[in-house]
Amino acid sequence: MNHSRLPLEVCEAIIDACGCENYLRLRYDTLRACALTCKSWQPRSRYNLLRRVRFRRPHQVERFLDTIIADPPLADLVHELHITPADAHRHGFFSIANPALVKRLRGLQKLVLGQFDWNSLPPFYYAFIGKFNSVSILEVSNIVFHAPGDIVRLVWSLPKLNELSCGLNEFTMTSSAEDCMNLCALRMRMRSACRELHTLSLWSLNNFPPVISAFGTMVVDLCLYQPDSLWPWVDLCDSVAQYNYLRSIILSFDVSRAPARQLAASDTAVVTAVKERDPFVVISEQITSLLRSIRSDFMHTISLRLAPTMDEGKDGVRSFTYHSDRAHAIDHLFGPEVRDIMVSGPLARLALLRVHLQENSLAHGPEWWCKILRERLGPVPREIRVHVDYYAPEVSRGKYSYAQLWLA
Repeated sequence: MNHSRLPLEVCEAIIDACGCENYLRLRYDTLRACALTCKSWQPRSRYNLLRRVRFRRPHQVERFLDTIIADPPLADLVHELHITPADAHRHGFFSIANPALVKRLRGLQKLVLGQFDWNSLPPFYYAFIGKFNSVSILEVSNIVFHAPGDIVRLVWSLPKLNELSCGLNEFTMTSSAEDCMNLCALRMRMRSACRELHTLSLWSLNNFPPVISAFGTMVVDLCLYQPDSLWPWVDLCDSVAQYNYLRSIILSFDVSRAPARQLAASDTAVVTAVKERDPFVVISEQITSLLRSIRSDFMHTISLRLAPTMDEGKDGVRSFTYHSDRAHAIDHLFGPEVRDIMVSGPLARLALLRVHLQENSLAHGPEWWCKILRERLGPVPREIRVHVDYYAPEVSRGKYSYAQLWLA
């Protein structure tokens, strides 16, 4: 079959949708079948098949190299490279930056590293990864690093890095506060380090050292997911104070239980106090300290997301759990202190405030939430957009509302 009976643009849209499939095996099988359908489908299928390449086992690197050496133009189709070993933390050396691979992947834009032990790589391996000098997006997750300097130098090695996502990483060696400060100070002397890093996403930083400042001062969009009391919050606020071009902040909080803390089990009084402490109070303190740190005159959008967690019940089934209502959250998160911050200084020019809430009661609609926010914030000169997701127990997938606007 040489040609499809459907318009080519429709066929290509279908093939692109198949290329967005996250399940690796299903995506490859579907795109291979599309490539064999007809000649007109082959270019788009091949593009989607090679646009995102993922290596799960070391031998796949050599097999892929054989393919692009036999047909060199195929290498230019690779825009994303994912290194996520199948046997997490239990394999030997995984040749991520094979010299032959680096030489041929000239158009690589996104590099995803996850699920392995950085200590299994040779020393200074970040220098080899830096040979992927066209990479603008880096995702680093679930990796065991020897020391904070390893992840910092990995980031520094990519001169065109524009976006960094970092989370669920561990460190086998604990660095002192002085070591972390020296590492951040070193970046100031490296003119090329993080000069183009504009988007920073951080999540699950429970044991992350205070080296966020080492990622530069040019951040424009900051995304923070599920922060708790174990985050390097002081370092984060100090970094935000240096972001002179900061434009947007996304804060996503887990509010269904008090934040975990590393406390001795014998300290019963302290443990009890932490468990009983209202999680909204902790979140309010974090939001307040972060907002007070903002110095940028370019702030446009702040998004606050309040979400429950998946708690395991007595029957062993995990489900969304709410330990208090969202109105209680609003009382704490938009009190007088936050209101004063948002009507003075850089935030007085804020254009948009987004509040995402998840509610398990259908008693209050989005209009009610807008009214509550208006009462809490007063006559602020900005647009407020409220998103409320309703989870009804009798509906497995939940009931969702559309965004409602309120223009001050």
